[in-house]
Amino acid sequence: MNLLRSCLLAGLLLLAGTATAQTTTDAEAKKRIEQTLRYYLDGGTNRDQALVTKAFQPEAQMIYLKDGATFSIMPIQTYLANIKPGPRLERSTRVVSIDVAGKAAQARVESEGADYRMVDFINLLEIDGEWKIVNKIFYRLSKTQTAASK
Repeated sequence: MNLLRSCLLAGLLLLAGTATAQTTTDAEAKKRIEQTLRYYLDGGTNRDQALVTKAFQPEAQMIYLKDGATFSIMPIQTYLANIKPGPRLERSTRVVSIDVAGKAAQARVESEGADYRMVDFINLLEIDGEWKIVNKIFYRLSKTQTAASK
C-alpha cells in the first residue's frame, strides 16, 4: 500500500511540475508577445515605420471591411508603406488579452482616439525564436457606435 501511495504521490508531483513549467513558459511567451504588440502599437502612435515593421512577419495580412461593408485584404507591406513620419497620434492603446498555445497566440488590442475606437484581433506565431504578427483582423468603431454598444 505504501508503494502505491508513493507512486501516486510521485505522479501527482510530476504532473504539478509539468503544469508549473507550462505556466512559466506561457508567462514568458506572453511577455515576449506583449513586446511585439508594443512595437506595433507604439510604432503606430509615433508614426515609426521601422518599429511597426519589427512586429510583423513580412507575408502578414490585414483583413477588414472597407467602408464597413466590403471584405478586403491588405498585404502588410502596403500598410507599412503608408506609415509616414509626422506628429505623434493623439490616442491611447492597450493590450486587452493574450492567449497562448505553444508557438501560436491570439491577442486583442485596442486604440482609442478622439472620435474612434479601433479593435484589433491579432494572430501571432513564434518564428525562429521571435513572436511575429502573421495577420490582423480589425474594426474601427466611431464614438457614436461605441456609445450605442454600451
